[in-house]
Amino acid sequence: MIAAMPVEIWDARFFTPAQAQGIGELINQVWPKPNMTAELRAAQAIALGQQHLSQPGPAPRAIVLLDGQRIVAHASIIPRIIGTDEGEMLVGGLARVCSDPTMRGHGLGEQVVREAFKLVDAGQFDAALFQTKESIVAKITFNLADST
Repeated sequence: MIAAMPVEIWDARFFTPAQAQGIGELINQVWPKPNMTAELRAAQAIALGQQHLSQPGPAPRAIVLLDGQRIVAHASIIPRIIGTDEGEMLVGGLARVCSDPTMRGHGLGEQVVREAFKLVDAGQFDAALFQTKESIVAKITFNLADST
């Protein structure tokens, strides 16, 4: 059993270099690509926040679980306006959900997803969009139903 780890929610507009680097390192570890480095992924995270500096409304957020200073689980929630038959909706696009491969099987990814959904429950977004494998959605849905 892993001891409880703090969950933090960071506003992407104000990432520190260390925060962006930690996110970049985890994402690079989980999804390595030949032409990507942790530094490039960190730069992408900072650029995403910078794009929202002058935009009204919620900014992209990183939801992270920390083991000391190391990020061991991460999810992004990125605001998007979508059109519906009833008008525009502000949705939070859930993305980059991942956990440290050496710490899998302890529900860390589920924890960051739950925290992201709390932003919707608090009214910061009208809904959340999350596209992933069916097996992951089934597990999250099952576990969320069990906790209500």
